[in-house]
Amino acid sequence: MTLQEFINKYNGKKIDYDSWYGAQCMDLMHQYIDEVLLNKHSPETLRAPSAKLAYQNFSADSLFEKIENTPTGIPKEGDLIFWGGGEFGHVAIFIEGTVSDFTSFDQNFPLDSACHKQYHDYTNVIGWIRYKVTNDSCEEIRLDRDYQEREKEKYKEEARAGRQTIENLTKEIQEKNEQITELQDKITSQKVTIDELTSTNAQLNDKVVELLGTEERLGNEIETLESELNTALDKQKELEMELEKCRENGPLCSFSWTERFTSLFICRR
Repeated sequence: MTLQEFINKYNGKKIDYDSWYGAQCMDLMHQYIDEVLLNKHSPETLRAPSAKLAYQNFSADSLFEKIENTPTGIPKEGDLIFWGGGEFGHVAIFIEGTVSDFTSFDQNFPLDSACHKQYHDYTNVIGWIRYKVTNDSCEEIRLDRDYQEREKEKYKEEARAGRQTIENLTKEIQEKNEQITELQDKITSQKVTIDELTSTNAQLNDKVVELLGTEERLGNEIETLESELNTALDKQKELEMELEKCRENGPLCSFSWTERFTSLFICRR
């Protein structure tokens, strides 16, 4: 990340790097070291209770050099510039300037302000700390950033694959919902058919009961008719026997059936 990208990212925002004492100028410094200078989490770098002590206690090392303020000295873009005024001092990130004044990226100056570009002169400025950009460190940063770019692309690809998976699952869910709706419609239709068949079955049962009643009634009538028929047959046999007796008695044999019936009646008397 470049200084300008860092400014664009945090301008108007507050940074509380260590979650202590709210958004202080030291929080901005540590965030800048992590994201722009070292490209890694490094809370121990320039760690101190205050900005003034961070500068005063610092000794030059392989990563940074300490530069005292002089009447002709001008910091470079990206230098960490320190003030010694007051109990705690102040630190900001130098953007541009001359020997008499400059603009820096500040937080908590004025008090409780968010990250912003701030005009200054050199009053109480005690010096600045500059990151040593060596060939080795540049190559390390480049390789690290290349790795991060590759990781970023990998994550993007995974995100695209994830989105595609989500889209496929969403489509599958929609299809399943459509199938469920179709099955529900079929179930409803089948339920209607079952209700119709149940009604028809009830009607048929009623008809069967009615027919059974009719069968029983007809059976009774048949029994009655059979009884009457048997009685009539018995009467017929009785009449035939009476007729035979009358024939044996003589002239009745030439009578008509009416006469025979009358003679049979007379014989009985």
